[in-house]
Amino acid sequence: MNRGQFVTADGIFWGIDNDAGAPVTQVLLITVDVNGYKKKPNQFGKDTFMFEILKPDYKLVPMGMEGTVLPAATYCDRNNDLPTYNQGLGCMYYVMTGTDY
Repeated sequence: MNRGQFVTADGIFWGIDNDAGAPVTQVLLITVDVNGYKKKPNQFGKDTFMFEILKPDYKLVPMGMEGTVLPAATYCDRNNDLPTYNQGLGCMYYVMTGTDY
């Protein structure tokens, strides 16, 4: 989230990033902490979620969806071998599809 950050009047935290090392399909990553960074748990998959803007149509999609850089099967699984801070990065797809995660 080092390309830009802001907080809206309602307290929601927004972070924007792009990653030169990511596949060419990725354009921007947008992170949203829905209850604001001052309120816990500040944890991906609980109150903080990610979106991605994909080429070629610059479509905003939930992180974890097929084609995103952080697939839900890996990045929304408590039983994976990822460090704790990476678990939950792909959960927005499950939230938007109503999947119990």
